[in-house]
Amino acid sequence: MEDNEMGLPALIYDVPTSFNTPLARSLYGIATPVIVILTILNNIMVVITMYTDPPKKGSASRVQHSAIACCNSLVGILQLPVLFYYFSGPSFPTNISKPWCGTLRILGFVLPHTIHTISMWQFVGLSMQRYLVFRFPFSCVTWYNIENMTKLVKIITCAGVVVNIPKFFDFKIIDFEENMASNDIAFDMNSTLSCRAEYRFVDGRQVYSLFTNWFMAVTVHIIPCVTLTVLYILLISAIYRNNTRRQNLSRNSRLGRRQAINQTIKESSVLVIMTLCLIVEIPSAIVRVGKLIFIQLDVTSGDGTSGEGNAIILTHFFTLLSYYFYVYIYLIMNYDFRTTFLSIVRKWRPA
Repeated sequence: MEDNEMGLPALIYDVPTSFNTPLARSLYGIATPVIVILTILNNIMVVITMYTDPPKKGSASRVQHSAIACCNSLVGILQLPVLFYYFSGPSFPTNISKPWCGTLRILGFVLPHTIHTISMWQFVGLSMQRYLVFRFPFSCVTWYNIENMTKLVKIITCAGVVVNIPKFFDFKIIDFEENMASNDIAFDMNSTLSCRAEYRFVDGRQVYSLFTNWFMAVTVHIIPCVTLTVLYILLISAIYRNNTRRQNLSRNSRLGRRQAINQTIKESSVLVIMTLCLIVEIPSAIVRVGKLIFIQLDVTSGDGTSGEGNAIILTHFFTLLSYYFYVYIYLIMNYDFRTTFLSIVRKWRPA
């Protein structure tokens, strides 16, 4: 199967030497679990702070920020069992049971991809909402409220689940040990694993695979990245316009100028988060689309030194790593968030 955009070995059965196992083991068996756990702790603090911060308590943006934080945490949490089972040991496990084969398929690819889809579109929704609020601050009061933002989060979440539903049921687990034994075919269990996932159907398998891969590339990579890039440019213009207006209004007040600067820095935090998102998502989109157009191979195919497999592994790893830094962007650039966060830390600090 070709669902290898997550950077894991798509083939459980007969993982070839061309797959960069040392790189994957270093990143997935050691670094990623630590990053995921720290990201979970960070995002817990983000949600607590968002719902404790008095200016944010009535803010609709807290709903989308919290939804993104939850999605970013879930992408890593869901993959932890797979990462520990397949990459924490000195070698790939052998005699894998059918449940673990299905676990790799569901927790390694389907569910993380579903959550990543939701996260990307939640981020597009947040970026669009930020632009409209910054650019049209007076007219947005009619629709920009917690109830509408909650509805938007629910709609995006449901849409992300619906488009990925076929991936939960389009596969079956093939037991190669049982299949080969019944056909008197010998194989080495030291180098060959015992099962893999394959599509349930034979007719139209290639067409289905090509369609789903292009559909996911367009909906999860191309459209969100292009939309975020356009919104990024529009947000720069809107923030610059707001900053100019505030500076003109507060030119005779030192306190007013300081408040204007803090507000501009706060508004600019979304640009920094968008920059971080685009830095990891655009290379991922290029790798994904390039593989579909030029290579037509899965991550475990070809020469391991040629870079195709390494690129997918690295883009997947850096996507997970980027989620870790969101809380620090809030702390550095959002004065209200920083003040509330520090007050929470002081309350929890032992006497």
